[in-house]
Amino acid sequence: MSEGVLITGDQNPLHLPAKKATDDTQWRSLDVGAEADYFLLEVGSESEAYRIIGLVRQKLLPAVYLKPLILINRGGDVSKSLQDQVDFVISSQQLEQQLPAKLLDEVESINRRIDALQEQRLKADTNIALRVVRYLYSRDREVEPVASIQNRGGYTFTGIESLFGGHDQSIWQTLDFLNSQHLVQTRFVTRTHQCASCGCAFLNFKETCPQCESEELDADDLIHHFRCGYTAELSDFRQDDRLVCPKCDQTLRHIGVDYDKPSMMYHCRSCDHRFQEPEIVTTCFDCHRTAPPENQIHRNIEAYKLSMLGVNAALYGLDSLFASILERRLQLLPLDVFERFIAVEKARIGRYKVSHSSLLLLDIKGLEEIYLTLGERTSEVYEELANLFYAMLRSSDLISSRNESMFLMLLTETSPDDAKIVEGRLSSGVGELLKASLGASPEIISQIVNVDNALDLTEYLESFLSEHHAE
Repeated sequence: MSEGVLITGDQNPLHLPAKKATDDTQWRSLDVGAEADYFLLEVGSESEAYRIIGLVRQKLLPAVYLKPLILINRGGDVSKSLQDQVDFVISSQQLEQQLPAKLLDEVESINRRIDALQEQRLKADTNIALRVVRYLYSRDREVEPVASIQNRGGYTFTGIESLFGGHDQSIWQTLDFLNSQHLVQTRFVTRTHQCASCGCAFLNFKETCPQCESEELDADDLIHHFRCGYTAELSDFRQDDRLVCPKCDQTLRHIGVDYDKPSMMYHCRSCDHRFQEPEIVTTCFDCHRTAPPENQIHRNIEAYKLSMLGVNAALYGLDSLFASILERRLQLLPLDVFERFIAVEKARIGRYKVSHSSLLLLDIKGLEEIYLTLGERTSEVYEELANLFYAMLRSSDLISSRNESMFLMLLTETSPDDAKIVEGRLSSGVGELLKASLGASPEIISQIVNVDNALDLTEYLESFLSEHHAE
């Protein structure tokens, strides 16, 4: 029998058709729902619903953030945006009996895909691109753009925006990254103009004077009199409520018979210049940058679904670009092999009792997401980082990675005090390099552990992740 967890914004849930209930305070610090089949969402307002959906979708465990979300509707309309951010909407009347069999079948279909992640479903996904890939895989559907005045890009993807915590520009960057790696397939929907400086789609198209660039223009129709060929502005023909040709004094009665309007004539109030073709410029409503339309971004707005490469990435993880560069420069070891070396080192030190070795953990927050900022320059920066690691480590030292941003180094014949020197140089070098590239210092967490019989690498890593990656 399927069982779920009821999530409510109230301190005391009134209805418990589920295995376990939790208020919002508890929800912030627990992953109680990892073994449930679905989450029931019962709230008093849409704003509260969006907030709690964000708490769920921004957790790091796939078994939690991918969980089917069922919204309980106790009356009234549910907006299209909110419907897109949950998986199912049911009425309170349906809930008081039992969940419909068809809905449970669809819940089970999602859960089968989550279960296909196997052991990875209970490991933290720190990479937002991987979380998007796994969400698309678990739902087995296309994510479509939705026009929105709330989003700077003019469009959003309501199906996945709760994964991003309100940073709508990151959605575009992430989808661009997935497309560049051939992890998604695209379908053209429409086309839009966006500011080349900040990506905002809200642009003011303005006509300006080609001589002084003023926007203070008067526009008037040009009138062409067929009979005598005279052409001038409409104001020159107007006499009271009639149109009379200034050249031949004939009254113009019917457009298309007596005259036509071939174009417009503009008059600049600032410099008195008269012209037929104004300059068109665009000004961004957000950053206020002004540029010709051709210098702005012309973006295709597309729908996305996983490619076969994307399915493979969902099941087995994304290869870290930085890890692949480190592997080439430093022979990055798989974590299970690294763990065996730790065991050998523990045994060696324990037997001879004449030396020390240290484990250095370096966690560079958001390292994989540097691609979203630097684009094609990412490989260049990662090469510089790899060279820094290479310069700091000796040939007898070993390195492995736990995820896209966490690196483990076995510093052989190195005491914890000496390891602090390596730690300081690495942290300082990484920080300075990334600050020069990104304009801001990244968060770097480092720890040093003495390699002895008390060290359990798996337990240590899980404890570290729980402490430093909890949301």
